[in-house]
Amino acid sequence: MGMLYNIMMVLLILVGTYSLIGIRYEFGPYVWIKRSIGHRRAQIGADRQELVARVQKLLPWADDKNIVFSLYKDTTTSSGSKVGVTAHTYYSRVFVLEENHIWIIPMTYDRKKRTYELGVPVLLPEKIVKKVDLSGRRKRTLVFTFWLESNEHLTPLEMVLAPFCFRLNSFYPFDMMQEAACIKAREVAEQLAFRAYGVSPEDLEKGRLKAECSQYGICAAVLGVIALLLIPMNCIGVVAFFLTMAVIMLGLILIKRQIPKVSALIVIIEIVAAYLIMR
Repeated sequence: MGMLYNIMMVLLILVGTYSLIGIRYEFGPYVWIKRSIGHRRAQIGADRQELVARVQKLLPWADDKNIVFSLYKDTTTSSGSKVGVTAHTYYSRVFVLEENHIWIIPMTYDRKKRTYELGVPVLLPEKIVKKVDLSGRRKRTLVFTFWLESNEHLTPLEMVLAPFCFRLNSFYPFDMMQEAACIKAREVAEQLAFRAYGVSPEDLEKGRLKAECSQYGICAAVLGVIALLLIPMNCIGVVAFFLTMAVIMLGLILIKRQIPKVSALIVIIEIVAAYLIMR
């Protein structure tokens, strides 16, 4: 009975901590609720219709299938003498696809008034695109990063393809669906990458998979650390759960035909350490 009580207390503490941290760092139950509310609003389509209408005033040939709203969140951390400061910068843009060309429309958003203004459309010059990277998750959010040559330096320009956009916080202006436009944008971006420096869609996907699987590897290692920290509480079932989840993370990497070298070694060491401590 005492062990069951300890397990329940540990689970309640973990769930409560997870929920509170999720509110601060935007994941977990907090995001699920926001996503559900946003999905209902997006189905109405008012935000999407207004954006398309406003873009058509600037580019009359644009339509719902080639207009993509993109919001990129850039996170930077600076360390001072005593504390570190993390800053988030949000870049809102609208990308419009025309055959093999990409138009960029700057966007300014007033999060207090919830109003936005569109700037003057600019054609992305293909000759200054020196490299293209792909990241993110399929069927969720993909990010094409165009590395542009500027004054002998490479400057990143991110095109975020989110088929479903929702108001996660006050910096997100829309609840909208744009799946067809994201498919079109991906096709055009892949063609541009091939013309710019000969990289194929398959090569872009390999790079994306490598980055995604590295995240799974980090998660696996962290889950193992949590399991080790819980050993003193004599909750064997909870420890086994976290170690099992770590192994599952490694399994996801294998399913994607990647080899988890370093992360697998770390998890094995964690499992062995947990076994030796609990003997």
